[in-house]
Amino acid sequence: MRIQLLLSALILSTTLFAQQEKHDYQAVDPQFVLSKIAKTRPGTWSLTKDGDVRHFGITDKEFFTNFGNDRVGNIGSETNVPNADKIGLNYVAIHALINRNFTLQKRVEDADQYIQTLENEIQELRNSQSTFMEMLEKVNQVDELTQIAKELEIRTTQLEEEVERLKE
Repeated sequence: MRIQLLLSALILSTTLFAQQEKHDYQAVDPQFVLSKIAKTRPGTWSLTKDGDVRHFGITDKEFFTNFGNDRVGNIGSETNVPNADKIGLNYVAIHALINRNFTLQKRVEDADQYIQTLENEIQELRNSQSTFMEMLEKVNQVDELTQIAKELEIRTTQLEEEVERLKE
């Protein structure tokens, strides 16, 4: 296992440092890669030739079926996909997930900011409602006083009429 990891690292570093030897570069849609990965069936298995050695992930056949052709040529085969390509695919997926995470973090921050704005507006409305209720109470008191004043005016008129009648 350690030898395989060392070989994978060596292959990847050789691949990364051999930029001048690369050609027919094709951009990869990271979201497409994620959608393809989501449709795969990861599992564990042993190869007959390896005895009890277990492997984890997707098989070379499933890798090749989903990622084995980039419109320029084949990447590996149904029975053998270079580890550098598997590592590269993992890099693309990690890159896509990091970008998705940044996007989601930004959306969460924006949502938090929007929620804070709404909470502030709600508090302002509550304060306004409280002020309105106080003013309404004063208006109600004025209405009550106006009603009392009208009743007093009517009673005063009645008393004045009574006094005039008694004077006669």
